[in-house]
Amino acid sequence: MRFLILFAALAAPAWTQVVISQVYGGGGNAGASLTNDFVELFNLGREAVDVNGWTVQYASATGATWQVTPIAGRLEPGRYFLVQQAAGAGGTAALPAPDASGAIAMSATAAKVAVVRRATALEGNAPSADADVVDSIGYGAADWARGTPVRALSNTTAALRGRNGCVDTGDNAADFQVATPAPRNSTAAATDCLAEAAPPESARISQIQGSGNRSPLAGRVVTLRGVVTGRRNNGFYVQSLPEDEDADPNTSEGVFVFLNAAPEAGIVNGRVVSVLATVAEFRPASDPLSPTLTELTSPSITLTQQSRALPPLVEITTAQLYPAGGPDVLERFEGMRVRFASLRAVSGTGGSFDEVNATPRDNGIFWAVLDGTPTPAREPGVNWDGNPERLRVDTQGSESVFAGDRWDDVTGNLDYGFRAYTVVLESVGSIRRAVVQRAPRVSPSAPGELRVASMNLRRLFDNVDDPGTADVVPTDRAVAVRLAAISDMARTQLDLPDVIAVQEAENLNVLKQLAQSLGDRYEALLEEGNDPGGIDVGFLVNTRKVTVLGVAQEEKGASYRTPAGASAVLHDRPPLVLRASMSGVRFTILAVHLRSLINVETPEVQAKRRAQAEAVAAMAQRLQRDNPGEGLAVIGDFNAFPFDDGYVDVAGIIARGAGLVDVGASLPIDQGYTYIQDGNVQILDHVMVNEALAARRSNFEVWHGNTMAPLATNPYSDHDVPVAAFRLDGAASVRVLDSAAWTFGDLAPAQIVSAFGPGVEARSNVEVNGSGAPYWGGGPGQVNFEIPRATIPGEAAIRVAGQELRRRIVTVAPSLFAARSLGGGLVELVVNGLGIDPVVHLWIDGREAEFAGAFGRSLVARAAADVRRGVPVEVLIEVGGRVSQRGVMVTIE
Repeated sequence: MRFLILFAALAAPAWTQVVISQVYGGGGNAGASLTNDFVELFNLGREAVDVNGWTVQYASATGATWQVTPIAGRLEPGRYFLVQQAAGAGGTAALPAPDASGAIAMSATAAKVAVVRRATALEGNAPSADADVVDSIGYGAADWARGTPVRALSNTTAALRGRNGCVDTGDNAADFQVATPAPRNSTAAATDCLAEAAPPESARISQIQGSGNRSPLAGRVVTLRGVVTGRRNNGFYVQSLPEDEDADPNTSEGVFVFLNAAPEAGIVNGRVVSVLATVAEFRPASDPLSPTLTELTSPSITLTQQSRALPPLVEITTAQLYPAGGPDVLERFEGMRVRFASLRAVSGTGGSFDEVNATPRDNGIFWAVLDGTPTPAREPGVNWDGNPERLRVDTQGSESVFAGDRWDDVTGNLDYGFRAYTVVLESVGSIRRAVVQRAPRVSPSAPGELRVASMNLRRLFDNVDDPGTADVVPTDRAVAVRLAAISDMARTQLDLPDVIAVQEAENLNVLKQLAQSLGDRYEALLEEGNDPGGIDVGFLVNTRKVTVLGVAQEEKGASYRTPAGASAVLHDRPPLVLRASMSGVRFTILAVHLRSLINVETPEVQAKRRAQAEAVAAMAQRLQRDNPGEGLAVIGDFNAFPFDDGYVDVAGIIARGAGLVDVGASLPIDQGYTYIQDGNVQILDHVMVNEALAARRSNFEVWHGNTMAPLATNPYSDHDVPVAAFRLDGAASVRVLDSAAWTFGDLAPAQIVSAFGPGVEARSNVEVNGSGAPYWGGGPGQVNFEIPRATIPGEAAIRVAGQELRRRIVTVAPSLFAARSLGGGLVELVVNGLGIDPVVHLWIDGREAEFAGAFGRSLVARAAADVRRGVPVEVLIEVGGRVSQRGVMVTIE
């Protein structure tokens, strides 16, 4: 089965013809004949490659600091490129004339080398997520390699890629041999990788694909024929002719032919072709732990005069995706034409962002699930299944998509990338746009209410080049565009929160510019930190309502011990403390931006994340001791989930260590998420409060306008904005919660809700938009009522015990009161927040259940036959893309 665990944010796959073909670090050492270390590159493809601006980079076996050697020129097919490095004191023979030279003293026994498509140095000891890494090798005790490192070298041995540089299975240990160094430069005899291979053998596509994840013919040169079924900008798909198909349902009849360029005009759908090529298992250089994709490389193509009808489409259903079939059920359709009846986008289309000019580029790729499948969410631990129900959809740049869009009758070729199956679009029958293509504005503030937000500004730079930092210098227009967009969002969507904790602002200058764009009400507060790129944390404070008592940066000079025992900077963006008051009530806000999840699987990153979490917890403890009885909030981009990720439980360490409550836990994940990574919603941005502030909490919501939108329409950020509200007018406020999940969040017509707080009685009168609300009982300090069925979705005024609250009404807000087994696989679910006449999908133990009837607020579901019996299993309801709260369990009898 494919290994689907996502260790970190993965960069886009980028196959390249250029590989490292030889590495030698013993030059000039005792016993060596050669005077210099060297790295040799090779073009194993059929096209020339321009390497101007590229670099060869080196790090020690477990190091995180990369040394850089620039290279330049044009590397022709089958040719070598010699990069000379430092000389030693010994040796008698010089290298052939190098094509580029550096001064790096390489280890003879163990190290890491990469060829990189840019001039700047790599970051971290294992830069797997860096999309500019073209190829890499680890040897000896290296902690990073493609696949497994090559065994240790010596003063007299080098690592040589097999078959004169032509072998590339994606595994260093398999591809390289340890032998006497034999450096070659660009004048050495060329090597034709097709000629180097064994004589070609005739094969059917099903034989090439095999019944497993890897081709049984990997590395061999084959000839085959098939019909073209789809074009891409770097190759095409070919599928078996009917007479060549086998009878094995576990072998695919399709495969991708990689060209590294657009196919010629004659390669069109329906054309029969003959192909001579090498069978390869493609693994992106940027993700050496990824499963591989079987493809054909270095092809010679013959167009026949025949045309055939396209093969019939394979219908992909829920049963084949999630989860009963297992995470690798689609392997047998890899490369083939497939169809999906209806897909629901769970992200906007992605792309890139030109920071200098503030111009985003949409890549036409989005993430989706079969319509009716719950929104995929990041789950606890290392060994979670990665949500195999997710699909990437590659529109090849033809569409911009919002999360929530429905695509019906989707056809295309099934590929694999980003550790997920990918549909390369052929056609779509119709597109039903999301009802809301921009998240509704958050609830406005009430009198005496403090509203606090966290806003990641996605590297907001000014137009000044600061010495000593690797800052970006945008144009004047780019700065103006971003400031205007963020200001508009804060005004129209966030209703100008009273305190905004910001992350990724370059300096006080640009934050002051943002404050000015919001009017004269905000004061900008920021202290410079240690981040190499110059980004910092800060505050925007509405001084018309909030009095600033002081601001101080914490632990700028603090350090921690790395696993290797070295001392290193603890806080790249040191936390910032705001002491303030409003309505005579004092409070403290601690703003943080912690170490990212990139390379989180490594001990070095884990050590830093743990040290930061423990330091923040200690700060929060001290701030509470110094200010007894006052409210405290720790807020910002934690780069951590609200549960243990299996490496370091950052959020848990802070919350438990300082006695804090994570306010975001009050919302179901499909409402409370702040980030979408590869189609998985997750909470990275948190608002944690102490007991004194929790008692005054009146509302919490997340504005989702950033993550749900296509990148090309979004100059704001890639994080959503959590907003928490607290009553500081001397009296704790009335609070309204969903009666089933006991959470704050959106409400729906016919939903039972509970209000509690000062002045509330069991028979308190309740009005929603001026109309009386049906009464559902209550007790001391609490009244339960129903949102009237006629309430129109939108912002609503709820009046309880003389206090008015503003809450958002949506069509559905599903939650579960209870679940119980009725025997025979039947389960009764007592539900809330289903709105009026909803279309409901039921899930028991991760399997979609059959709807078996309804009476009142109870639904009856029939569990799938393979649901586990006799143990508690989770029950979920999905309605209109919203999912009920996690943790409701039932034991199937």
